[in-house]
Amino acid sequence: MNKFFLNIYDRLSRNKSLSIFLMAFVLGLCVLSALRLDYKENIADFLPTDPEKEKYTSVYDDLSNQGQITVIFAADTTKLIGDEALDAVMDAMDAFETNWQVEDTALLVSDMRCKVDDSQVFDAIDFIRDHQALFLTEADYHRMDSLLAEPDYVATCMGNIKRILSMPTVSFVVDGVKADPLNLYSPSLQRLNALNPTQGYRLEDEYLFNERGDMGFAFFSSPFSGSDTKGNARIVELINKVVAQTEASSPDVHISAVGAPTIAVTNAQQIKKDSLLSVSLALVLIFGILMFTMARKRNLLWLGISILFGWIFALAVIALFKSSISIIVVGIGSVIVGIAVNYPLHYLDHIKQEPNKREALKDVIQPLVIGNITTVAAFACLIFVKAEAMRDLGLFGALCLP
Repeated sequence: MNKFFLNIYDRLSRNKSLSIFLMAFVLGLCVLSALRLDYKENIADFLPTDPEKEKYTSVYDDLSNQGQITVIFAADTTKLIGDEALDAVMDAMDAFETNWQVEDTALLVSDMRCKVDDSQVFDAIDFIRDHQALFLTEADYHRMDSLLAEPDYVATCMGNIKRILSMPTVSFVVDGVKADPLNLYSPSLQRLNALNPTQGYRLEDEYLFNERGDMGFAFFSSPFSGSDTKGNARIVELINKVVAQTEASSPDVHISAVGAPTIAVTNAQQIKKDSLLSVSLALVLIFGILMFTMARKRNLLWLGISILFGWIFALAVIALFKSSISIIVVGIGSVIVGIAVNYPLHYLDHIKQEPNKREALKDVIQPLVIGNITTVAAFACLIFVKAEAMRDLGLFGALCLP
């Protein structure tokens, strides 16, 4: 083992210009390869996944409408009250919708709704009527049997229908009569009504408000999946731009947006900042300490080059097999920096006792290689974990340290 590494050292030390050229050439190739990587910011990548769990997660996201974003328009109640607050919020909602149509040149959002669509309400009613059997319980069936067993029940219902059809308001109830002429499904409808989804809200000129009338709501869906924080970042950027324009024209109304996509983007941005901060602090602390402990400051440059080369080499190799990597993994790389700096540091420290660089290298080859193998093997074990980000971390650490 010693002979192999010493032969490499002897050849490169005899031709320094070739050494510099090879290092620059390999570094250039690594940089070009690393630039192909796309950096993801999804914290969910650290959770274990398999095809079945991904299927259930997809169904859950669809049912829970995870892409829904709510825009909240709140009037300044210290300045506006009653109808003034109501009118100010309506004007702000109209301005928001107009500004959105102007700024959304890529047509990212197709379902911006500042007003409630009455047709959707009737569609929901029609859906319930067409699928009433789905909402029935065993008790409902027993009730139906009891009612239909009464000799005069059907005749009584027909008499009631005849009386209803003679009233002026028949147009409002005729669809309900046609769907349930014998009033068999009323308990299931009463249970749905008990959910009271409109509690705490009210409609004013097709705008949805809270009960006080000083807060309005608009809705739209993100076209990107919840894990696509880069795509959702475009939506958040667009929201912030339109909000700024609208608040400038409606200073008495505060506008904010909430929803799973906006929360995911905020978390991803914070993770990115924390990752960069952790790496920066690690580098500053490590090299700050070495500044006071190393006699030759030029050695700090070689330490930095060796760590940077390992970092870029790891990203370059990963780019050959994958198109993306979690930015969080790169942030966790601050731990790897502390490990990676030990290998060249041992060699540089040994030179103090053995001025001959070749002899110093010969003395430290075996312990450094054995230590490196065990450390790389520990990171490589993470490759078998089901969580994608953990696999990225294992691959990154294993490639960064050799």
